[in-house]
Amino acid sequence: MEGADACPACGTHVSQAPTGRAGAGQSRVALDAARRAQAAEGAKGVDVAVAKRLIEAAERAEAAGEFGKALDYGRAAKRAVEIARLRARIESDLARAEIQITAAREAGIDTLASERNLELARKAAYEGAFEDVENLLARTSLKALEGRQERHFKSLLERAAERIAHAKERGGDVSRAEEAHANARKAASMGSYGEARRHTDSAVDLAENARRYSRAEAFLVTIQAEAE
Repeated sequence: MEGADACPACGTHVSQAPTGRAGAGQSRVALDAARRAQAAEGAKGVDVAVAKRLIEAAERAEAAGEFGKALDYGRAAKRAVEIARLRARIESDLARAEIQITAAREAGIDTLASERNLELARKAAYEGAFEDVENLLARTSLKALEGRQERHFKSLLERAAERIAHAKERGGDVSRAEEAHANARKAASMGSYGEARRHTDSAVDLAENARRYSRAEAFLVTIQAEAE
């Protein structure tokens, strides 16, 4: 990045002077360490393309007898692997945060502050400021969001249960409403709050329709009885 004091891909500082002299053993140790790290993280699915290119550059320098350059490339490759590993973890954390925030928003929770912090965290990740990313993700208060979701859904489920009970007292057929309510509880227990909200809304609507239908039916029965 422009103005950065170190390469975001390999962590090499712009002011770092190249190693003037180094032995073949030094460069070999650094290169072997980079290879092991690259193989281990690559096997986990981490993008280690930068490290691979640096290892190849180190191998060319070593073959040419430029052991100082090979040492620098080997060390840079090892740092690149560490940065790639950290970036992969950060990206996973960002994706998880986005899923949780989306679910909370769909559930009717105010997520404006969390969304703002998530956007800042994405920007920091792009710039390689991983410590800032972790701080910003902590400020998204995902645990607090989860707690608010649970409390919010507890109240929604209770409201739906009250509507169903009221409709049932009025003689309404609430079987479909009870089924929707059960589905809402199941979805909420699995953390699928968006789906749970839809089932909860459906349960309330079905209970209300059952109550109205029962009331209309009772009214018709009364009219018929009076007519007779």
